[in-house]
Amino acid sequence: FAAIVRLREGTGGEFGNILVTNVVSDGVYQSDCGFETHTQTLADVTSSDFLYWSSNNVVYTTTAATGAQFNQADAACQAKTDFTSQNIDPGMILMPVDPSSDTKFLDARPVTAIAGDTP
Repeated sequence: FAAIVRLREGTGGEFGNILVTNVVSDGVYQSDCGFETHTQTLADVTSSDFLYWSSNNVVYTTTAATGAQFNQADAACQAKTDFTSQNIDPGMILMPVDPSSDTKFLDARPVTAIAGDTP
């Protein structure tokens, strides 16, 4: 299945500070969910069987017609909490519109510097 991030069966843990950009297919794909708790609030975690996805993560879709931030394929996943992310263009210097494993070069630095940053 075409996706930038694939959460395999039984995936758990904390996913934060993630940037997925120029998503043409699906940004995050998950199938075959188990008994893990899905949450976007770490304070709600009461056991070690959880999957946390930060709502501050960026999953930038380049085309609404074909790109989706999340695809939770099966009924067990769909019954879980829906994850959300920021859908904003991170503004990288050189990032192809349709990156692939054949992409020769990219430059993930921001187009404009943030005040106070030094190289």
